[in-house]
Amino acid sequence: MPRVIAYIDGFNLYNGLKEADWKHYCWLNLRILCERLLSEDEMLLQVKYFTSKVVGKGSQERQRTYLSALRQVAGIRPIYGSFSIDRHTCNHCNKKSDFLVEKMTDVAIAVEMVADAYDNHYDTALLISADRDLAPAARRIKCAPLNKQIKLRFPPRRTCSNLIEIAHSYATIGEDTLRTSLLPLEITMNSGRIISCPQKWRSRESGTSR
Repeated sequence: MPRVIAYIDGFNLYNGLKEADWKHYCWLNLRILCERLLSEDEMLLQVKYFTSKVVGKGSQERQRTYLSALRQVAGIRPIYGSFSIDRHTCNHCNKKSDFLVEKMTDVAIAVEMVADAYDNHYDTALLISADRDLAPAARRIKCAPLNKQIKLRFPPRRTCSNLIEIAHSYATIGEDTLRTSLLPLEITMNSGRIISCPQKWRSRESGTSR
């Protein structure tokens, strides 16, 4: 069976869900999600999830809860980038504003994808992102004599023509796939502690996250 490693751009996925007003799908079991994106003859070996530690008390707590759930249920541990502060000056009023910018995530994804390809760890890379900065790495993998496939799946409200030109296949992750890939609302940790889907991610209609 063709071996697959999934590479998930965490903030690209989250922001796509947010823009689609689908925060009730943030409580995702990423292993199940990736399995649903494979064909029947493919085998998922590993899920590599790339993110950065957020700021803000409420956001930090939700992220910690979610990462604990992912580790307990799906055995997924994140690969961290970081945030830095970029200062911008308005061209009209000269007012200075600080913005948090995520750094190193795209580089980390690119390095992992290329290294795993050359180490023959997969036959197909499943890339969940629409970040055009990943195009050079994807092109390198495709052009190398490695016989590797790149399967591209866009988060909601995301697309990238640069990646489409390179990928062997592409599609947007649909709502049905998201709906059937959620974690249980309550999860019992190995310590016996119970963690729950954050209230902000719970949906009145389905009882799951919003």
